[in-house]
Amino acid sequence: MYLVFEGIEGSGKSVQIKLLYQFLVDRGYSVFVTKEPGSTLIGTEIRAILLNSRNINIHKSTEIFLYLADRSEHIDKVVKPNLNSFDFIISDRSFYSTLVYQGFGRGIDLNFLNYLNNFVVGDTVPDKIFLLDCPVDIGLKRALTRESLKDIDESRFENENFDFHKRVRDGYLNIANSSRENWFIIDSSSDVDTVFDSIKRVVVDFIDNGRN
Repeated sequence: MYLVFEGIEGSGKSVQIKLLYQFLVDRGYSVFVTKEPGSTLIGTEIRAILLNSRNINIHKSTEIFLYLADRSEHIDKVVKPNLNSFDFIISDRSFYSTLVYQGFGRGIDLNFLNYLNNFVVGDTVPDKIFLLDCPVDIGLKRALTRESLKDIDESRFENENFDFHKRVRDGYLNIANSSRENWFIIDSSSDVDTVFDSIKRVVVDFIDNGRN
């Protein structure tokens, strides 16, 4: 299965992915973890451009096409080659991030973004998507704390204004609520273990009951 975690800055995706990875491995599954942007050689360089705060004024069209370039490399060199080699691929973000950050956040036409995303990913789409949802103020506080501990600057999106992050969160909820068959909205505002218990219940359900 191809699983994706989505959410606003500071929603807790990275921590929960690590916990799910270990949980699945302990149950005997083979698991491959990846992320967007930055899981390929070219993607690493693109990530350095996209997330560095010195590029806060990057044009929105440039931003879109850099993300698409990273995604093209990611799908071709990471996701597709591993789909048949592992029981689970877990990705931190996917094309849905472009729909909400550049679509709802930046105001780019969603039909145009869907066209571009479809061109890049084709039929390589996630089976299940976990939306880790929390209020913007909680997420930003976590994210800014996290960034202050890093050796490299990846705070460009954390430096966006509150209204931008609110539009991003609303965009995620809009998409998730219209596609509830494959999306699972997880309240990530509480402690790590409580959040993971919610994720684990969902995963165990669709594993044990053969939900595809």
